[in-house]
Amino acid sequence: MQRSRVVTVVVLVSLTLGCAVLWNAANRTYLKEDLLALLEENGIHDATVTSCRMLGSTRAGSCELVLEEEQVADLVQALALESLDGTGEKSDLLEIAASEKGSCIEEQPDPRQGLQTWGLLGNYDQLGIKQGSAFSYLVLQYRSADNHVCLQVLYAYG
Repeated sequence: MQRSRVVTVVVLVSLTLGCAVLWNAANRTYLKEDLLALLEENGIHDATVTSCRMLGSTRAGSCELVLEEEQVADLVQALALESLDGTGEKSDLLEIAASEKGSCIEEQPDPRQGLQTWGLLGNYDQLGIKQGSAFSYLVLQYRSADNHVCLQVLYAYG
């Protein structure tokens, strides 16, 4: 009896861990394609994506890429992103994004280290993607020292 319980627990844990791995493997390619398409639509044509991952088994995902400072400024303007400095009414979006397990977003960006963060929540016109879907939020964090960008999104339902 004891052995069957152990086997059952091991199987359930394996399935749970396996689901997250499978979710990531199955969806990170689509995440990369969707983010690159959004960048293209907004004038960024030569982004270098270094990695993408789904965050757990949620609808959230993030990609890390390299963009020049001018490209970041153009994207912030094109998407009408708002500054997220970790204070004020927009701090919730930064906190939500940073709290996702595996996120590349830092919750308390320090401008003295060249780290700036912008975001947009719930503007489906700006954050629309192929097949009529959209992102519920987008957070962009930029580190000027090495032109590192973390783009994190949450897919909308539907």
